[in-house]
Amino acid sequence: MNMKKKQKTVRWIAGIMVLFLMGTLMVGFGFQMPVTARAAGNTVIDGTASTGSLKIIRTDNTPERTPLGGAKYSIYRIMSLTPGAAPGEFAAYEKEDAFRDVLQGVEPDQLLGEYSAEELDALAVELEAASVNARPEQTGTTAEGTGICEFSDLPLGYYLVVEKKAPAGYIAGSPFLVAIPSADNYETGAEGTQWVYDVEVMPKSGEISIHKKLADTVDGSMAAGDFVQYVVTAEIPDYTDNYESPVFEIRDIMSDGLEVQNDGTHGITVKVGDTSITASDTTYTVTAENKTGNEADLVISFQNAFIKANTGSHVEVTYYAKVTDRAVMGTAGNSNKAVLVYNSKPGTEATAESSEVKVFSFGIQVEKYTGANQALNGAEFELYEDAALTRQIGVAKTTDETGILNFERLDEGVYYLKETKAPAGYTLLTNPVKIEITASKTNGIASGGHTLKVNDKDILETQGIFVTRLDSTSGISTVAVKNQKGFSLPATGGRGILLFLFVGMSGIAAVTVGVIRQSGKKR
Repeated sequence: MNMKKKQKTVRWIAGIMVLFLMGTLMVGFGFQMPVTARAAGNTVIDGTASTGSLKIIRTDNTPERTPLGGAKYSIYRIMSLTPGAAPGEFAAYEKEDAFRDVLQGVEPDQLLGEYSAEELDALAVELEAASVNARPEQTGTTAEGTGICEFSDLPLGYYLVVEKKAPAGYIAGSPFLVAIPSADNYETGAEGTQWVYDVEVMPKSGEISIHKKLADTVDGSMAAGDFVQYVVTAEIPDYTDNYESPVFEIRDIMSDGLEVQNDGTHGITVKVGDTSITASDTTYTVTAENKTGNEADLVISFQNAFIKANTGSHVEVTYYAKVTDRAVMGTAGNSNKAVLVYNSKPGTEATAESSEVKVFSFGIQVEKYTGANQALNGAEFELYEDAALTRQIGVAKTTDETGILNFERLDEGVYYLKETKAPAGYTLLTNPVKIEITASKTNGIASGGHTLKVNDKDILETQGIFVTRLDSTSGISTVAVKNQKGFSLPATGGRGILLFLFVGMSGIAAVTVGVIRQSGKKR
């Protein structure tokens, strides 16, 4: 084989491999079901066919895959493909102008061979944003009963598929990419042997969901009296006219250690799209009242007309809760979650729940004991949050008959423990005890558990009596403080004081005698 012919064959094989990758990786483009071949294509892209077709089958996400009509789609060609004039000629790609900036530096083989599914999803989102400056190749709506929308006579190339309107009671699915033609190896995963010009896709339905997180300024480690800020997001489903009274309601169920707030300092804000919306008879109503158990502490209920006027819109709610003296310490955390109430079909309510969001608090326990490992009551301590001992936390605490006192529901941080009163017969600590509590974190957010340093020494002990230790489960850091016997004067009026006076007077007498003797000598 001469060199020219060899190079030509290598280029042809490379082209085939690229387009096989196009087919193989389409499973990662947001599809719940793989693309299937309904008609056999050509064995090579050689110009025999210059167009193809795309059939979208829109269903719900149940195992039955019930067809959904009313979904509107637009498709955009982001790269054109020009087949070679003969089987040995390499196909050529050309990026469409509206998407050229997004696709800068992206080649077909890189797009399919090197990008992960997550990167491809992110690329589709960028391309969707750029599509506002592009004319769709075609638009269409899925039919009732079959859920099918077909696009025919499509020029070859890469396509971006965007669901512009979801079926009633649903939200739009994510944008995705599809190649025409594609290899016929979708169902089996085996090697592709033919090109499919008539492609079918069954995109994943957008899920009705609600998401909750701590605000960016909150790290999840909180003390009693602190205010926690939360952010909740959701999408208003697409409700058609047959939904006479659509429902869209956000609820929050808080643990008893958290109290929802709604005042001038810690208010509730609602944004629909990029616009802040105030509560009114035409927008939404707010109920904020602290409840126990599983009752919702916060309810934001949107009005029917407002829901219909803003179907498909993004909603963001920001609000606060106060950490109370009922907050639990340790890894159990103080949790709450958001619940979305909506219509799954006219007249039928359904719910979606966010994951739980937790904040954590910690405690310092002082364990006072004697040299004989006996508990010592009556010792008084104060806790400060600065080395200068100017910012006291709470009030002074006194050890009980077990030698224990507690400072509870603290944030992570550095604290200073000062003994202010020692039991009778014992001395005060000379210096404050430095205590450093650090919350265990995941991605910068407290996740339960903590580490402990006392006087800058790492504490690893987790068990013992009269031992400085930590218990991550309970969130308690125990600081064992040993008291020493002190020097004390004898009691007033006792024999000891008479002895002291006698010795003192004897000393005075001795000094007097010495002075007299010295005086006599001088004479």
